Amino acid sequence: MSYFVIQHKITREELHEQAVDILSRHPEYEPVEAIENIKQPICSNWWGKSWCENFERYSMWGDRLTKGKKYLRDGAVINLKINGGNIDGIVLESLSNPYEVHVEIKPILPERQRELERLAAGKIQNLEELLSGNFPEELRGLFFRSGILFPRPDEIDFNCTCNDWANMCRHVAAVLYGVGVRLDRDPLIFFNMRGIDIRGLINNVVQGKIETMLSNMDNDTPRIYRNVNLSELFGMEVASTPALPVYVDTVPAESTDIEVVPEAGQSVSISLEEELLQLQIENAVLKEKLKILTAQAKKAREAIIRLA
Repeated sequence: MSYFVIQHKITREELHEQAVDILSRHPEYEPVEAIENIKQPICSNWWGKSWCENFERYSMWGDRLTKGKKYLRDGAVINLKINGGNIDGIVLESLSNPYEVHVEIKPILPERQRELERLAAGKIQNLEELLSGNFPEELRGLFFRSGILFPRPDEIDFNCTCNDWANMCRHVAAVLYGVGVRLDRDPLIFFNMRGIDIRGLINNVVQGKIETMLSNMDNDTPRIYRNVNLSELFGMEVASTPALPVYVDTVPAESTDIEVVPEAGQSVSISLEEELLQLQIENAVLKEKLKILTAQAKKAREAIIRLA
């Protein structure tokens, strides 16, 4: 950045007039709309707010952040284009030429993406909502508190044509707040900035989960009781059948399983209808869970095909 030069600051009205003039000559610009209501937050959704909170930690100068917010609210960000990890913005401040800002965000490292996929294995249903443009609150801890998805200081670079010597100047701050506004409307932009194919991510998570469950199909667990007498277990007459394993777990709500609570206080679930008809299935609950997971995977793939 060059030497500091004092420039004439323009009023909000002058800025608006200049913005209108520039935009009329540059229809290709993509401005961030001014926020007229001072009580209205810059971002209303938790993911947009999380983005702003994250980059605010990088700045050592709070006054730059304050000015950046003001510029954004005044409509000074007259152009903001996000192309993957490359962010280009143009910010008005004075009657002289606007300032050009460039932000570069590095793609997520492969090992960190694998860790993300591992952590996401238990949240497949929530991941599917991303394809509809929703960002479930259940994913907040996974994506924004795990230190995996947000760019760290060494993964983001700033540059501005202004003469401020601070690394994150007020114009960079205005552009980054503008990114928060865009993310607020479309959270999938964030994955594009980190070089993550969200459809591929979901496919990898679903496939990995299915493979894990299939590999464990024949494994015994401490929750399986073998050679159980059903009549004694349920305190009722049950037709004579070969001994069945009983899986101790919570069953899906939509199933027709009967749940009993023995004296020890342990919840025992068994599907009489399915177990009595399919004696060869030792782990009925695991089979049922695999069926549900497979249906979720099918649903996710269908959604991907529709959006492709």
